[in-house]
Amino acid sequence: MANEQTTAQEKEKEPYDVRHSGNAPKFDARDPYLPDDHLILSISTTIMCFNPLGIVAILKSRKVNKLFIEGKFEEAKKASSSALYWCIFSTFVAIVFWAIYILYFMD
Repeated sequence: MANEQTTAQEKEKEPYDVRHSGNAPKFDARDPYLPDDHLILSISTTIMCFNPLGIVAILKSRKVNKLFIEGKFEEAKKASSSALYWCIFSTFVAIVFWAIYILYFMD
């Protein structure tokens, strides 16, 4: 009985399932969901909006999957929301830039 409890406790501590080869992560119904990485949105804001902020958004969105696979679920959620923030901020800066350009230089 004690040996079964020890084995169950060891399985809970194992970050990866032994049935899979390599470093395949172990997922079950209790694991949190993979947050959206917003990579396509980040790339599109980089191309169409303000490039420097779009690059920051791409870097943040690339961290989401890496953190999730490492088991850092809360940090993955924070990186996801941060990527979305930088996408929105990049879009806002582009809108303000174009509004100023149209108002002052299109006379």
